[in-house]
Amino acid sequence: MNFVTGRVEGPGLVAAEGLGRAVPLAVRLPSEGSEVTLGLRPQHLAVAEGSTHRVELTEALGGVSYIHVTAPTGEKLVVESRDDPRVAPGDRVGIAFDPAQVFAFDPVSGARLR
Repeated sequence: MNFVTGRVEGPGLVAAEGLGRAVPLAVRLPSEGSEVTLGLRPQHLAVAEGSTHRVELTEALGGVSYIHVTAPTGEKLVVESRDDPRVAPGDRVGIAFDPAQVFAFDPVSGARLR
């Protein structure tokens, strides 16, 4: 699972620079300004148009490829792709995901909030 740091911006909204945008979450979150850890599985991420993340490495393993990217925050993410990703180390890409697939965790205890 990929983990990035987020900050609660308001009811149901977490700012996550590591994912390139704020994430709406339908869970009870700590108070505004609190830090949370967001988790997203590699198969729930996709490479998209944009330039927020830098491709570090691609692993073509037959029917699946893993694309390792670095977020603007320096956080590392792994994206699973079943398509031919057509990206190379050094390329700049965006990241797409469905907010319903994002998990939120307490950064101290690790307890899952969703």
